[in-house]
Amino acid sequence: MKSSASERISNYFDLFIVFIEVDIFIYVLFELSFPFRPLVYDIGRVVVGILGFELLFHFLLRPRLGLYLKHFWRRIVITGVLGFGFYYFNRVPYEHELAFILSRLFLAFIEIILFIKFIVQSERLGEIFRSFRVNPAQLIIASFAVIIIFGSFLLYLPYAHVEGSGLRYIDALFTSTSAVCVTGLIVVDTGALFSRIGQSILLLLIQVGGLGIMTIAAFIQVSLGSQMSLYGRFSTANLLDQGDLKNLFTIIRSIVFITFVFEIAGVGLFFPHFRRGFGVMEALFYSIFHSISAFCNAGFSLYADSFMGAVGNVLPNLVLIWLIVSGGLGFTVLLNLGKRIGKGEGERIHVQTRIVLIATFFFVVTGALGFFFLEHDYVLAGLRPHERLLGSLFQSVTTRTAGFNTVDIASLRPVTLFMLSILMFIGASPGSTGGGIKTTTFFILILSIVTILRDQRFNTIFRRRIPFQVVNRAFAIFVLALVVVIFASLLLGYSENFSFMHIYFEAVSAFGTVGLSAGITPDLSDFGKIVIMICMFVGRLGPLTMVLAVRNQQGTKLVTYPQERVMVG
Repeated sequence: MKSSASERISNYFDLFIVFIEVDIFIYVLFELSFPFRPLVYDIGRVVVGILGFELLFHFLLRPRLGLYLKHFWRRIVITGVLGFGFYYFNRVPYEHELAFILSRLFLAFIEIILFIKFIVQSERLGEIFRSFRVNPAQLIIASFAVIIIFGSFLLYLPYAHVEGSGLRYIDALFTSTSAVCVTGLIVVDTGALFSRIGQSILLLLIQVGGLGIMTIAAFIQVSLGSQMSLYGRFSTANLLDQGDLKNLFTIIRSIVFITFVFEIAGVGLFFPHFRRGFGVMEALFYSIFHSISAFCNAGFSLYADSFMGAVGNVLPNLVLIWLIVSGGLGFTVLLNLGKRIGKGEGERIHVQTRIVLIATFFFVVTGALGFFFLEHDYVLAGLRPHERLLGSLFQSVTTRTAGFNTVDIASLRPVTLFMLSILMFIGASPGSTGGGIKTTTFFILILSIVTILRDQRFNTIFRRRIPFQVVNRAFAIFVLALVVVIFASLLLGYSENFSFMHIYFEAVSAFGTVGLSAGITPDLSDFGKIVIMICMFVGRLGPLTMVLAVRNQQGTKLVTYPQERVMVG
């Protein structure tokens, strides 16, 4: 009983220390944006004091030296390194000519030390959360929420945006949510308002949001040789929609490898296009930004009008289409196709891969044809023939939850907006960086309807039977998604003074994490921005994940009740 009580005390104390350290981490970021102040010395004393007090507390709680050193040697090293750095910095008088530069280096050193400490303690924090009976869905939600809030603080820092921009915190929070949820809806001009530092922070949030913080954390742990617990594996597998725990580490490495291969290739393909209008370093940054944004299906652009100026330029259009489609297929499909190419007939093409490829091709082609038919004499009227075809194809592809556009979305006909909203609602494929209910969900729904009409017992496709649990899950996702979009549209319709079609389009775009807008996003009220942020968050994680996070854990009922028919339809 005594050890159990001491363990609980240790858990609560560690959480309290982490909370304090996160506050210090954020405060130091703000302090970096100010001129040199003697307060820096006090910050150093506080950080060293807190780390030292933490070590002392745990030693008193576990007085056995051998066991103490075994568990806390990493924290001892971190505290020692930080104390050593502060000792030398504290000897520099604040009137010294190098005091400003040394203070910046010392504050950056504190940030690095705290970040390393967070990584080292990640497994420990996981154990603490598990002791509080946190299920995987809650852990996924918490990880995304923390990154969003942390990112909003970073974007709100003075050096993250241009001087005199007047950025409000809610706009920084909105931008962070849009980036982490890889949506692309914006309330401020990304290229004009944010500095290079701010744009780099935004790019990092997009990358973290696309891969998922748990995937990145797992990759770092595996790369450093650390072991993940079974709970950590299950949580990460749940995020990636993977059922193979045995080969999870191999899958994580492959996902990170595939991501960087596609993004690096995109940078190389983009560079000639941006080099025509910028210097080498500027063109390189534009290439990196748009390559990551496209593969992660984020839709953020450094141009105020996205790619409307390149509607007839074949190179950037094809590169964007390739990156968007590749990122939207899903890592499971990409891995399966990669193994098929490498092993040939020895690797079977999975049913999910076939469904994803068929559905993606169908929606892209029908979307392009529908857009051309509806807009050939309207928005596309002033374009040349090849620009009309390219514009139609691009607008169809970008509804795969990408968010880039080469025509003015606000000028489209209402019927075109409605057609695009259907494609956005369906979205990308599972296990990808995109949102929506997913192509496989829609495919399973149609397959189930066909099965019912044919009066067949099982849903079969490609000589494989789809489990009833998957069919039920598909219907649950569809209904919950519909409820979210309807409820959000009603709230926005009540609070905003725009046409309902534009409001509905905005709600679907947010839920599908697409990022296309009819131009109303910057003019939304604060309440409207909050509604859109919630839509983006739910859309990125999935409505079913949100439900699983709040439901009570119940065991499987072994009692079966009598059956009784109910009339429907």
